[in-house]
Amino acid sequence: MRDLRFLLLGLVMFVFGGCTNDSDEVSGGDNPTTQDDFIVAITAVTRSTVTLDVTPSESIGDYLCVVEERERVDEFTRDSFVIETILQELGEEASNGGKTLEEYMPEVVERGRLEGAQFSGLKIDTDYYVLLFGVDAERGYTVSTELTKVAFKTAAVEQSDAVFEVATEVTDNSVAISVTPSDSDIYWYLCTMTKEQYDYYVTSDDGYKMSESYFYEYYFQQEINALLGQGYSEQQVLDTLIHRGALELEAKGLQEHTDYYVLVAGLVVDSEGIVVVTDVTRAEYRTEAAAQSTMTFEIEVWDIGQMEASFSITPSNDKDKYCALVAPWDGVSTADEQMHKLVEQWGGWMDLMSN
Repeated sequence: MRDLRFLLLGLVMFVFGGCTNDSDEVSGGDNPTTQDDFIVAITAVTRSTVTLDVTPSESIGDYLCVVEERERVDEFTRDSFVIETILQELGEEASNGGKTLEEYMPEVVERGRLEGAQFSGLKIDTDYYVLLFGVDAERGYTVSTELTKVAFKTAAVEQSDAVFEVATEVTDNSVAISVTPSDSDIYWYLCTMTKEQYDYYVTSDDGYKMSESYFYEYYFQQEINALLGQGYSEQQVLDTLIHRGALELEAKGLQEHTDYYVLVAGLVVDSEGIVVVTDVTRAEYRTEAAAQSTMTFEIEVWDIGQMEASFSITPSNDKDKYCALVAPWDGVSTADEQMHKLVEQWGGWMDLMSN
């Protein structure tokens, strides 16, 4: 079964979103939607899933069943344009896999009655359509019916009135961040970034003009993706990024003499995903000059080849920690500039590996 979201919007590992009501009304079920081509009964709707039964008419062989946000579908002036877009998306996906649309279609079409079919990864408190139409396999999967649309809305979750007290203490170019939630049982996630980065995504006319809450979710998702890319399991991601109760966190190796923001909000975390259920609290701080070390290094490089080299590093003492990275040189940057670029890119990883 195809979920058109995966084609048009991309798969998201965790479900985010606030809510404005706590309605859990389910359309369909005992009162299925009946049209000439399909009988559709929506049997269950949660924050992120819909479960349904589909009974096609006897004249229909193969058909497509997809789910898409209602707002996007309603932008089309004709149902035929919706069908054309779905087929175009499938054609692009087929091409990416080295197949023609006709070769790819057997992998995505349905045949006969569907019972208990489920689409997952949907957005919270959002209007959707189930979209269905028949195709004729013997005629190159040409469209054989009109478009059937069945509306439903995913469930919401109750907002929390929890608030967060955030205090910062800067030492050199590091900061200790103390977070005290008014509800000690609520889960929360915290991120910190330069004011310049925040402004680019939220306030700058030349940036993305995201809302603060959307930027918070976006930043959260980027951290999730980064950890998954490093081989973390989903449980390890949760254990690393999500906290509960009063806690003090520390960020090291930040940019010197730079304004930073802290963003924190409360979450619901369960089997359906992660949902932001409070307003975002923002705090700010400014870093100072980095503490200077007297450590020096002796570096030797030998056996230099086209893509490899051997080297040794001898520090002036065995007590202080240090990090060594190899990176291309542009022939222009100074050693200090190169070092600051590496710390900016890899500072978080350096801090993680040093503990």
